Amino acid sequence: MRGFISYFIFCRKKVVDLVSNWIYKCLSLLIAFLCDNPRYFKLKAYQKILIGGLVITLGELISGVILNLWLHLNIWSYASDRFNFLGQIELKNCILWTLIITPLILWLDSHLTYYLYKEDKPISLIGFYKDLFTLK
Repeated sequence: MRGFISYFIFCRKKVVDLVSNWIYKCLSLLIAFLCDNPRYFKLKAYQKILIGGLVITLGELISGVILNLWLHLNIWSYASDRFNFLGQIELKNCILWTLIITPLILWLDSHLTYYLYKEDKPISLIGFYKDLFTLK
């Protein structure tokens, strides 16, 4: 019986890894396409933040629908939280992803392109947040 349980846990982990890796690879390609698009450079900081938050939330929703609803792996559930959608995403986490994680990703991306490709010198993280809250 112990071998069966270990095998089930191993198989479940492999399915989760396989599905989530493909979802995140597709979303990474989408983000890379956006970052290399000349129209993206002209966007204001808050517009880039909203797009980034939307992409992250979309990734969480797609992963949740496939892993939790279709494959019944029940990895997470926001069903008991207010303002959830299908129990896979919820408003509080969407806001946190958008306001905390996305600016960090964009700031890190600008520093990497500066150091790797010798592009324009990026602004500081605090300057990025200033631009965000002044809608620049």
